[in-house]
Parts: sequence; C-alpha cells; structure tokens
Amino acid sequence: MFVCGFNLTQKGEEMKVLAKIDSKKYLCEISHHEIEQYLDLYFDKLKELKVGDEVDLGDGYRHFQKTKSALDSTQDFFKKNIDNIKAITNAMLLVQSNTDVKDV
Repeated sequence: MFVCGFNLTQKGEEMKVLAKIDSKKYLCEISHHEIEQYLDLYFDKLKELKVGDEVDLGDGYRHFQKTKSALDSTQDFFKKNIDNIKAITNAMLLVQSNTDVKDV
C-alpha cells in the first residue's frame, strides 16, 4: 500500500518520502501532475484524488511494458518484411514523382 499526500504546486514535482512506516512501506508526498506522468495520463486525464483513494503505481510500469512490446513487434515486422516495404515505398515515390501537382 502506498500512502500519499499531494503537493499541488508545480514546484518540486519529485516524490518526497516523508516517513518510513516499516521496511517496505512509506508515507510520501507527490504531486497530482507527477502521478499523471507516471501513469501516462497527461492533460488532466487522472481524476482529482480524495483521501482514501488508491492508485496502482504498477499501471505505469505495465504501460511501459505494453509500449515496449508493441515497438518490438513493429521492429520485428519491419525486419521480416523489409523487401516488401522497400518495394511499396519505391512504388509510391515513383508514382509521386510522376504525378503532376498543381498549385492549390
């Protein structure tokens, strides 16, 4: 369980440990903005929290892992299909260079 007090000012965005409750439990101060960043919920997508609300900070790590996996899959796709991608790209460039573009 993570217990947080929120500093709503823009200064000092880092999480600050205020007290150690036991060996792996802390009382912390963290801004709403910093939690949004960690969870990848920018532009006020995270609702204002109230006393007693719980935030699963693991969501930020899981989002990172999903993004990394998607990028790895995309990179693998490109490696496996590079010849097709080059052919399609070259065909598009050829069509574009042969197209008469008029001023709009």
